[in-house]
Amino acid sequence: MKGSLWRQPYLIELTYADNFRLVEDSIHGRSLRILEVGCGTGFMSLELARMGHDVVGIDLDERIIRVARRTMETDPYSKTRGDLRYEAADFNKWSDAAGTYDIVLFSRVLHDLPHPRSILSRAHRLLKNRGRLVCLEYAYDRMDQRAVTWLYQIQRALELTGGYSSHLPESPREGVERILRENLYGRKEHINKFEEMRHPLEQLFHKGRFS
Repeated sequence: MKGSLWRQPYLIELTYADNFRLVEDSIHGRSLRILEVGCGTGFMSLELARMGHDVVGIDLDERIIRVARRTMETDPYSKTRGDLRYEAADFNKWSDAAGTYDIVLFSRVLHDLPHPRSILSRAHRLLKNRGRLVCLEYAYDRMDQRAVTWLYQIQRALELTGGYSSHLPESPREGVERILRENLYGRKEHINKFEEMRHPLEQLFHKGRFS
C-alpha cells in the first residue's frame, strides 16, 4: 500500500526491530515454509518472505488482510522474495495438510485466542517432523512499569512517523498510567495469562529457547 508504514525495511528497523530480530534468530535454514497465525497487517510475514522463505499469513480481520495484500502487491522487493500469500481466516476453522510447515509463528497473538491448548494442538499438527513453533508474547498479567514504559515509547515513536495514531498523552507518566489502566484493568474480554499459555506450550513442544 502506498505510504504503508511497513513498506520499507528501515521502518521495520525503527519500530518492530526487537520483535523481528527475536523471530529471525529463532528461524534457521533456507527456503522454509512458514505459517504466521494472526499476521495483522503482515509486516512480519513480508519480511520473512524477503528473506527467501515461502510464507502464509492468516488473520481473522478481513480489513487488515486487505492492507497486507495491498502492501504485498506494491512491494519493491517482490521479484526477489519467496512466495507470500495472505488469507482472511479463523485459525480454529482454517486447515492445511498435516506436516506442511517448517515453522508456525505466533507473534503477540496467542494471548487473544480462546482455548490456547486447542490452538497449539492445531499448530503442532501442521508442523513437519522436527518443525519449530515460534511464539512471541506479552505476559499481560506480569506487566511491570518497565515494560509499560517501553510500550509507551514504541507507540509514541510510531505516532511521530505519521503512520499510527495512539492518542497517548505527551507526558510519559500520564501515557504509562493510561496503558496500565487500559491493558491491565480496562479490558473486559478474557486475555490468556502467562501460565495459560506456558502450560500447553510445554506439554506439546520441546523447549528450544525461552526468555
